[in-house]
Order: sequence, then C-alpha cells, then structure tokens
Amino acid sequence: MFRNSSIIFLLVLFSCMQLNAQQKSAIPDEQLESMHIKFKEIQADAAAQKKFDKALEGSVDEMMHSLNAWLKKKKEAQHSADIHYQPGYNHKPGEMNLFPIWEEIPGPVPSLPEAKQTDFIARYQTYINKVTVLKKQLSDMVHQHLDNNRSNKQQMIEDQNALSNKNGIVQQMGGANAIKNMSDKERKQAAKNAGENMKTNSGATTGLKNAGMNEMARKMMSDPSYREFYNKMTAAQKEAELKKFMGTTMDERNDKAFEASINNRNNTYSAANVELLLGECLQQMQEAAKPYAEGTELANNFFNSIYKSIDDWYKRTYEKLPETNAREKIGHHILIRCKETILYAYHKKEAVTRTILWNLLKNNTKISFGKLNDYIGNYPWGKTKNAGLVDGNYTEPKLALAVNSIYDEMIRMTGEAERVTWLFKEQQQQYELALQ
Repeated sequence: MFRNSSIIFLLVLFSCMQLNAQQKSAIPDEQLESMHIKFKEIQADAAAQKKFDKALEGSVDEMMHSLNAWLKKKKEAQHSADIHYQPGYNHKPGEMNLFPIWEEIPGPVPSLPEAKQTDFIARYQTYINKVTVLKKQLSDMVHQHLDNNRSNKQQMIEDQNALSNKNGIVQQMGGANAIKNMSDKERKQAAKNAGENMKTNSGATTGLKNAGMNEMARKMMSDPSYREFYNKMTAAQKEAELKKFMGTTMDERNDKAFEASINNRNNTYSAANVELLLGECLQQMQEAAKPYAEGTELANNFFNSIYKSIDDWYKRTYEKLPETNAREKIGHHILIRCKETILYAYHKKEAVTRTILWNLLKNNTKISFGKLNDYIGNYPWGKTKNAGLVDGNYTEPKLALAVNSIYDEMIRMTGEAERVTWLFKEQQQQYELALQ
C-alpha cells in the first residue's frame, strides 16, 4: 500500500523539480530516478496513481512556465490586433472574398485521445479538395478573360514593338522594325552611332528638355568616376548637385501630359498600385509569421531537451536493471510504463503548444493580407477589354497569381495541421500500447 509519507515525499520531489524548472528545461537523472521509484510503489494503488499523475502534471506545468508565459503574451497581442482590425471594404455577395474560406482552415486536434479518433479525410482532405476547386476556377477565369485582350501572337508582337520603340536607344537606331531587318554589321554600327549620340546629346535618349539636366545625364553616362562620386552622396548632397546643374531654368510646361501622368499614377488598378499593394502584403505576411517562427524555435528547444533527458535516463536505467538467468531485465515493463507516463504528460502539453502556435500564424496571417482581400473584392475582374499584355499594365493575371498564393497557403497550413494531428494520434497509441 502507498503510505502517506510516500505521498508527502513525492510532492516534495515535484516541488524541487519546479524550482529547477525555472533554470533549465532538461530533467536531472536523480529526479527521474526518484519518479521511477515512486512509480513502482504506486502500481497497486489506484488512488496513489491519480495523485502521482496530478503531481506529474503540475511539475510539467512548472517546467513549461517560461514557454507558457511567452505563449500567453503572444495570444494577447494577436487577440488585440484581431479585435481592432477593420476591413477597408465590405464585400457584397458574389464578390471575391478570401476571409471566409481562410477561416474554415481546419486546425490541429490538440487532445491526444481525440486526435486518435479523427477522420482525417473528412477533416483535412475535404477542405484541401475545396480549395483546389477554387484554384481551378480562378485559373479558368483568368484564361477566359485573357481571350478578351491582346493575347494572340501577332498582337503581342505588335505591342512589344511599340513598347520597344519608346526606348530612346531603339529610337536612335531607327525603331524596332528597322533593327529587325538589319544585318549584324548594320545593327552593330547603328548601336555604335546611337552610343556616340547619347554621349553628346543625352536628351535624345533621356527625353529631358532641360539643358542642365541633359548635361548632368551626359556626365553620368560618360564619366564613371563622377557616377561613383554621385552615388556616394547623401540625399541632400544629391539635391544640391541637381540644382547646380539646373540653375534657374525651368522645364517646358506640358500640362496635358502632366495631368495624364498624374491620372495614371492615381488609377486604382494601375500596375504600380498593384505592385505596391502586393509588396506591402508580402512584407506584412512575413512579419505575421515571426511569432510562429520564434515560438516554434522555443518549443523545439524546450521539448527536444526534455525528451533527450528522458531518453538518456531511460537507457542508463535500463542498463542498471538486474537480470534473470535468461538475461531478461527485471522491472523492464514498469520502467517502460514509467517512461511513457512521463513522456505522455509532456506530449499532451506539446500538442496544446503546437496548436496555439498554429492558430497564431493563421490569425496573424489573415490580418496581414487584409488589404489584398479588400482590393480583390472591388476589382473589375474581366471588365478590361483589348489591353496589351507585354507592358505589365494588365494587372488581372498578377493579381490572380497573388490570390492563388493565398490558396496555396491555405492548403499548406491544412497539411501542417494534418501532420501534427497524425503525430498526436501516434503519441496516444504509443502511450496506450505501453500501458497494456
């Protein structure tokens, strides 16, 4: 029978472990050996077994004190960001909206007994199939819309020539069509002539009308030492250098062209705005992943250290067990049960930790692509007609590519949730097998 004095000794043992837990995550051999001794004593006493399990769980919580404090802080920060987030656009029925499908991503199952009973096809594969269909629908839509624009071979050649003819060097060489019909010798001579002209008349290739600016451009192009000197200047020094060349001259006014350039920059669906949006979302998604990455590293270091100390202790203790004449280890079965009981206590905590980290990544990432989600809801999908594809101003394919990457992330996160749930299931099965 497990005596009261043994219970008191066990609780004192765990108190010592709790003090040590604040210093390091590995468990000393002497503490594990004491647990082994007590575990052997309680095998015939169910009440004592429950007290042992409760004391063990308390000691695990103390060992995890620092990690749990970090998780709590990150969860509070994420919750605050979530409740303060306000979408910039209210999606109407039928408009593209990534948030609802993102929220449906199935997470890990943090309870080991429940993980063992999980229907993985219904929970994970069904969702992956759903997102895969959405990816296919998006691809079909983009290809259908491409047919309404300048996507055939001849149109793209014409548009490429027109784009090339806007280049000052190409203009100096006679234009894209002229270059295409030149021999290699003629092309080299034309390029040489254009280069000479660029050195003496930089305005021919830069398009600058200000004489001072042209002089500065010419010097930058022809004098490597000056170019290096200029690149090392501060922003203020560069501005002063620019003013020195410009003097008091003013560019010739062209209000119509100026207004056109402003309108192009302010166009909501312009290529420049799309690039800025996607760049901002990418940066925010990278920031959103940092708590997950940091927490995963902390968890890996903590649990790997714990499991290694348990495994090392088990191997050394196994070697010390007495043997029968048949060279069978006496007490091996109880040693395995003890080891698996301790491991199981940590596996349960690890399952909760991994799930918290997964949810941090899911929730933080959703907020990080909020502007993209606003943008695609109000985007004129399929309304652009006869747009060229070679100058980068037809933004629908690029935007669709960004949406597709979010779909891919949904599938990736689902796969990660499925992977760790399989791990939790195996840990439950391993524990049950050890107790047989």
